Amino acid sequence: MASGHIQIDDDLVVRVATADDAEGVVELNRLVHGDPEKNEPGDEVAIWTADLFAGYNDAIRPSLIVVPIDYRENAILTRRLGEITMGL
Repeated sequence: MASGHIQIDDDLVVRVATADDAEGVVELNRLVHGDPEKNEPGDEVAIWTADLFAGYNDAIRPSLIVVPIDYRENAILTRRLGEITMGL
């Protein structure tokens, strides 16, 4: 496995983000940080995440962000959120 990747299961890895991941990370954060009681996405978090990728702050860059990748869809995880459980 390439450096910077951690295998979670057969179809799921986490890796450091790249600038190309901006759209997927924005959508993931919008869904994850929404209001589950109202079933509403977190649009404010999406805007904040987009700003992180835009480079407005020199202290934040994509390589400091970790993204989950679903190899079944070859994309940042957005649809399998309910299937994942992590034992801590």
